[in-house]
Amino acid sequence: MYSTWDSELDSVLRSHKFKNFIPFRNYGEHGGIPNPEHRQNGLSPGHQADVLWGEIAWTPWYAEKYNPLAIRFKARAKGVTRFLKGNFLRRNTLKNSRVPGRLIRFCLRRQLTKIL
Repeated sequence: MYSTWDSELDSVLRSHKFKNFIPFRNYGEHGGIPNPEHRQNGLSPGHQADVLWGEIAWTPWYAEKYNPLAIRFKARAKGVTRFLKGNFLRRNTLKNSRVPGRLIRFCLRRQLTKIL
């Protein structure tokens, strides 16, 4: 049976009083061959990071078929969309936070300080 355990890990850890950590930048492109099981279960097949720490150190595998700049742009757009829809920074998290403005500023700066 297909399991999205890695997507649910955050909820499990928080239920045990662990704190979330959102990196300001991802250290690398965590892309790879799209997972067919993701598509079969209504999930996105891509695995590209929304924001990167720096330039990609080597040419990604998808550069042979796709424009890497277009892939980076799509990953960034997806990250911004997740933020705006409340999928990145959950509404309940904001509602229960003592510093909701600080969380929102962090997420906006994360997406907008370095373009692609």
